[in-house]
Amino acid sequence: MRHYCLIFFILLMQLSPLVGQRSFERLIRSDDHQELQIGDVYDLYSDSINTSRDFINGKEYENYYNPVYTNPLLRPAEQHSATIFIKGKKYENLILQYDTFLDEVIYRDQNRLINNTFYKIELNKGMVDAFILEFSDDYMQFKYIEIPGHVESKLKSGFYEVLYDGGSQFIIKHQSYLTKEGGRDIYKYSPKNYVRIHDVYYKFKTRRSLLRLFGSHTREVKKYLRTNNIYFRDANKFQIAGIIRYYDSLTTP
Repeated sequence: MRHYCLIFFILLMQLSPLVGQRSFERLIRSDDHQELQIGDVYDLYSDSINTSRDFINGKEYENYYNPVYTNPLLRPAEQHSATIFIKGKKYENLILQYDTFLDEVIYRDQNRLINNTFYKIELNKGMVDAFILEFSDDYMQFKYIEIPGHVESKLKSGFYEVLYDGGSQFIIKHQSYLTKEGGRDIYKYSPKNYVRIHDVYYKFKTRRSLLRLFGSHTREVKKYLRTNNIYFRDANKFQIAGIIRYYDSLTTP
């Protein structure tokens, strides 16, 4: 332990000559002047040479679920890259996860190990404008959407995957709900589709529930589906986004 402390301290002194006496005093435990606090040494060392972590603001994320039985994180076992946008700045090549039960963006700090586990942080929602999760077969763009209080639907402000954002809007709420199975807490994944038309959000699940939202343009949209061989039951989210985009083209003067 003492050898690792000494190595960190030497690196700190070599790479950060600006660390003064006050910073040095932070490294010494009051009850043992011979031992350095590795966490404090690492914090000072990291801060002196790396500004890529300046977006981190939040609290520690703890695994409140039993991963053997359930996992509320979005596609947790799949490799992916991530990008986040905070206060106009873009941060790339991060390790982010999205908790579909808590509606939280989780940052995993690769530079910090605690009890042989990488430290995880729930990022402050007020800071996050948007984030992207890029999987081998999907590209997911999330945005924090403020839902007006007068909206009659059960939608709440939070993070939504945005597939189309024009005159209308097509979004997906990736969410989980808590249930009990065999006396255990189980988080079941249950995404919901919503479309915003004329500033009103509607949930839709079937072809009929979507088409009835188009009013006088329903016939044209049906023709669009036939022409493009789109079968709603098999349609992916990008095809549905195309339907909403086409509807907007009919309503734009």
